[in-house]
Amino acid sequence: MDILTLVGLVGLVGLVGLVGLVGLVGLVGLVAGVLVVILAMLANATLLTFLNLPGLAIVLGGTFAVTLIKFRLSSVMSAIRLASRAAFMDRVERPDELIREVGALAMVVRKEGILGLENHTTDNVFLQKAINLCVDGHSPELVEEALHHEIQQCSVPLMTLPLLARLWRSPC
Repeated sequence: MDILTLVGLVGLVGLVGLVGLVGLVGLVGLVAGVLVVILAMLANATLLTFLNLPGLAIVLGGTFAVTLIKFRLSSVMSAIRLASRAAFMDRVERPDELIREVGALAMVVRKEGILGLENHTTDNVFLQKAINLCVDGHSPELVEEALHHEIQQCSVPLMTLPLLARLWRSPC
């Protein structure tokens, strides 16, 4: 087996692994993009043909400048932090752990009342906000409105929404 065949097999295994990560359409896009670059290189172009530092600086710098014109600096910095966390941290909420935690919270409320949750802390920001609002004595309508606003701000992983949506309807 020559080195080119080995590289091809490793690439094929990598592409198959990407299907689960980016989906079939993302994989097709990736393959098409790589194919275009390879075909262009076969037409006597080099990799340096595709590297244009002034053009890259104009695109990235211009995009950042226009973003600063449109949005406040605090919003831009929050978006950058959120994007970097989403891109580089593989944090997935585990529904089974969340269900167990909500079940334990329900037992505490049943035995001690809503104030029994006063000292409870959780890593789930959305659930912690719901607990704090309930413990503070806010009406269920206000809790629902506040949590709905939190969802609209997209700061909650979508996987937790169906599980926690039922909390809104329960009395605080």
